[in-house]
Amino acid sequence: MSAQMIFKRYEIKFLLTRRQKAALMDVMGAWMVPDTFGKTTIRNLDFASEDTESMFIEISGGTLYVNASGDGMDSNGSIRVSGGVIYISGPTDGANGALDYASSATITGGTLIAAGSSGMAESFSDASTQGVIMVNVDSQEADSRIQLSNADGNLLLSWTAPKGFSNVVVSCPDIIQGNTYTLDAGSSQTSITMDSFVYNGGSGMGSSMPQDAGNMPGGRRR
Repeated sequence: MSAQMIFKRYEIKFLLTRRQKAALMDVMGAWMVPDTFGKTTIRNLDFASEDTESMFIEISGGTLYVNASGDGMDSNGSIRVSGGVIYISGPTDGANGALDYASSATITGGTLIAAGSSGMAESFSDASTQGVIMVNVDSQEADSRIQLSNADGNLLLSWTAPKGFSNVVVSCPDIIQGNTYTLDAGSSQTSITMDSFVYNGGSGMGSSMPQDAGNMPGGRRR
């Protein structure tokens, strides 16, 4: 048997406010450089706590890739997105969803593309102030392209999903209430008219009659 080294590791971590972080960066910036280790793959964002009223996941900037085997972004409280670019791939099984939350999920800024299974799919809550589109589509294979275009044919967002999916959630600042959009997801195409900030419904080639997410198989609208 080869020799093994066993040791204990201790870490001290500090939770900083944005103001404290900015002050720290002003002092430390001259001695800091971005790491050279490349991208880190996140398997899921899971925030579990019994204190569901005050606990939340908040994303306000940066670029985030989530490759999930279970729920993609999962909070026992709420989810708040106000900025950044977020890509969520997975899950592929019907018992989990790309988004999962107990209280509410709001998006007020940023760009999000989530592709996963439709069985337990959830969208953002009606309190969102940025346009959100969720549709079920025919099952698509891995490396299928997801694209959203406006009525003039201008491309608003695009991403190649690394895994198969049957549900898509997209949001970006260019989704405006009252306008019409086309969502291409692999071989499926859906036409959407944004009668409100949050659109839940529609599937297949051009069939996009709005419907409550609660009427979708396994769907829940809060």
